[in-house]
Amino acid sequence: KAFAKFLGSYGALDGGHPLFALEALTGDEVLKYSRKDGKWTALQMRHKGDTPDLQKLSFTAAVSGLSDDEMFEVFKAYDHKDAVQAAGSQGDDDTQSSGGI
Repeated sequence: KAFAKFLGSYGALDGGHPLFALEALTGDEVLKYSRKDGKWTALQMRHKGDTPDLQKLSFTAAVSGLSDDEMFEVFKAYDHKDAVQAAGSQGDDDTQSSGGI
């Protein structure tokens, strides 16, 4: 109920990006790391507009070209700070076509 009030309505809770919720819950800066061709890029989450909106986010490159070893050091530094870290993959989502679990 409190999060719906924060966003302005229950309808505003539909959709969006899970990293928005992480930011709202922790108050911390949110970075998304992406790996392509053996190099890591840090993408900083930005809000489009003045009010919180799940649908109006963008990610801009903050740091790029990190090696796997450098990225491991980044993970260690965040762990040392007791920062929230999460991981995911871009796997296939068949919940819509097969009915899910």
